This record gives sequence, structure tokens and C-alpha cells, in this order.
Amino acid sequence: MFKYVNYVLSSKDRKSIPSILKEMIHCGFLEREVPYYYFTSLLFNKNSGNYKNFIGRKK
Repeated sequence: MFKYVNYVLSSKDRKSIPSILKEMIHCGFLEREVPYYYFTSLLFNKNSGNYKNFIGRKK
């Protein structure tokens, strides 16, 4: 997960950091796991759509 941090921070089309953190925490509570798909599916971009439509590995 940490290898994506530099990519996310350098992306010009990303959401604000507080928004990204809020969505990641929310995904973690919904899925009860670390939301790896948030980075691999590029959900941190502004035009990514609804992050709640994605599911984790457990489901």
C-alpha cells in the first residue's frame, strides 16, 4: 500500500488528502479490511465515480 503513496501524492488529478483519508477509513469500516482496491482501482482520482461500488477481497 505504501508504494502507491508517492504516486497518489504526485498525481495532479487526485482528490484532496482529507477526502482520500475519509474515503479510505470509510471503506475500511465497510469492508473490515485494508482497502487496497482504493489505490489499484484509482479511486483517489476526481473523476473515479462512487468508491462505495467497489468491494474488497473478502467478498
